[in-house]
Amino acid sequence: MKRHMALLLAAALGLTLAACGGEGMSKEEMLEAAEPCNFGAIRAAYGENKLNAEETYCGKLYQVTGYVQSIEAEYAVIGALDSPLGNSAPAVGDGKPTSVDVYLSEEELKQLSTNEVVNVVGELTSIDPSGYTMENACYVDNVITLTGEITNFVIDTGLNQHIMLVEEKVPEYGGGMSYREYEYQVAPVTAFENMEEVTIDGVTAAEGDTVTITGTASFQNITYSNAGTIYFYTAHLTLDSITSITEAEAETPS
Repeated sequence: MKRHMALLLAAALGLTLAACGGEGMSKEEMLEAAEPCNFGAIRAAYGENKLNAEETYCGKLYQVTGYVQSIEAEYAVIGALDSPLGNSAPAVGDGKPTSVDVYLSEEELKQLSTNEVVNVVGELTSIDPSGYTMENACYVDNVITLTGEITNFVIDTGLNQHIMLVEEKVPEYGGGMSYREYEYQVAPVTAFENMEEVTIDGVTAAEGDTVTITGTASFQNITYSNAGTIYFYTAHLTLDSITSITEAEAETPS
């Protein structure tokens, strides 16, 4: 009888720890064990040898930052922001981030909003290019950190507001670069007013400064342009809030 009760207690404890995903780990333990998901490396490995890629990457814990493309009954489709967008003339699939079906609890799914940028952690169980799957997953938060250059202050007269544009360069699979451009409303517009700097969280940020920003964001769209045979992909996001902004440290020449 004692052995039977011990087994029941152990099973109950396992269910408690598995509230996120059934692997007997809490969200904090999963975050400690997980690493950022390198979608570019996975794509390259899958192209070389599908079986080796699945053995290397499937069954491991990863963190993913992306925007909510859709919310289904048992999972959310997340467009991974750090996945390759494309390096050649636009074709089918180019200009779109890798989509991951992330299985979350009903309570976590109800916290999400379409186009919201979120962080999740979980076990990558499928890496088929037609659809990645992450099971035993947890919603972490919707806080992002970006480092980019303030490229411009613009006036949107239609919305009667100033907008600060921040551009973040992102290494692209294949050796190129893609970009993420964030818009943030900084002040109401007055007639014929120009703006070259703004003070946020006690920090004065001027056009041309490189800053690190923490806040929340939502996805707008992805566009591309080209210069000859070179294509540039840009993911456009709105900074819904800024909780902190600091001057980024200058990069040390390599």
